[in-house]
Amino acid sequence: MAGRSANGRSTIYQDKFGRWHGQVSMGRDIGGAAVRRHVSGKTKSLVTKKVRVLEAERDSGKPAVHSIRTTLGEWLNEWIADKATGRYVARSTLDGYRTDQLHLNRIGNVRLSELAPAHIEHLWRAMTEAGLLATIQHCRRTLSAALNDAVALGMIGRNPVPLARTPRYSPEEPEPYTVDEMRRILDAAGQFPNGVLYMVLAATGARRSEIVGLQWMHFHPGPPGALNLRQQLQRGYWRHGCADPSQCRKRAVDCPERTGDGGLSIVALKTAKSRRTVVLPASLTEELLAHQATQQTDRIAASVWDDRNWIFCHPASGSPLDPRAISRGFADLCRAAQVPVRKLHTLRHSFATVQLTVGGQPLHVVSRQLGHSSARVTSGTYGHVLVAQDELAAAETERLLFGDG
Repeated sequence: MAGRSANGRSTIYQDKFGRWHGQVSMGRDIGGAAVRRHVSGKTKSLVTKKVRVLEAERDSGKPAVHSIRTTLGEWLNEWIADKATGRYVARSTLDGYRTDQLHLNRIGNVRLSELAPAHIEHLWRAMTEAGLLATIQHCRRTLSAALNDAVALGMIGRNPVPLARTPRYSPEEPEPYTVDEMRRILDAAGQFPNGVLYMVLAATGARRSEIVGLQWMHFHPGPPGALNLRQQLQRGYWRHGCADPSQCRKRAVDCPERTGDGGLSIVALKTAKSRRTVVLPASLTEELLAHQATQQTDRIAASVWDDRNWIFCHPASGSPLDPRAISRGFADLCRAAQVPVRKLHTLRHSFATVQLTVGGQPLHVVSRQLGHSSARVTSGTYGHVLVAQDELAAAETERLLFGDG
């Protein structure tokens, strides 16, 4: 057997059974720990070739990784934990990653180094048979992001996700409310506590979490009135911290050793384009001022009041509203307004549709109002609406160029 080599040098040796082995120092990983890789073979020359390959990989500048035996499931656990610890993504995005991982774990035992398009296509077929076509799109984005990072760390040579055939999925186009239906919703909103919240959603196209996260310091009565959207209110989730969740209480929130960040908390909007100022219609500014006066009366009458000055809050305590309760209340509002009951997010789609069609607003203006990262996102979401504009443009061209003056 060979003696021990100096630090950083590769070692080739033969064991007592006659098999040859090689140990190669690959440098240090991102945490600073030394990384050594092992190869073996029947002959010394074969092991020497394997050692030279690893040395070339090391000398090429690739980041050092501990093992080529890491499975997809192990990497996803590490990858998501790193995202959570480093606070690289929003909490809701992390929740999405964890949900996607439940499906991706079906191929979680496959080694990263052996993961091929065939494995991924097998997973997509199983999910398609289970009626999870929409979920495949989410899982594909998560898996591709995780594997791109694995490529950057030198754990795999390429990302196999783009090479795998993905089932076609055409999401249903959201059916917006008509202008008449929007007016009826606005009229009926005045009958509900915090009904102005639904008016703001309908007249600005803002997201639910953005509106429930508003504080009075974000409202400027003007003229013109405006709302500064800088933060959102999100609900975090508790997780079981006990050894055997099956023997624990039913919900993670009741677990004596619970972990996580449950409850409502303020989270900054994650992109520069989503942090925006929305100019309000004059009528909506007046509604907000009246709402503020009513809230002051409620505050005086309350024995306990949340001093964070939420624009929309519980009338008896001033505490923030649960975003989920806002969605449930919208169904009651729809019934009172005698309009079809749809998801609360339909108000956002309806706002965009009205602005692009009846309002005739340019695409880039609507994109900015919605807080999209680019006009391309807006175009992709509302392309079916823009088709109608193309027809109007063709009619106008007919009038200008081919008409009788």
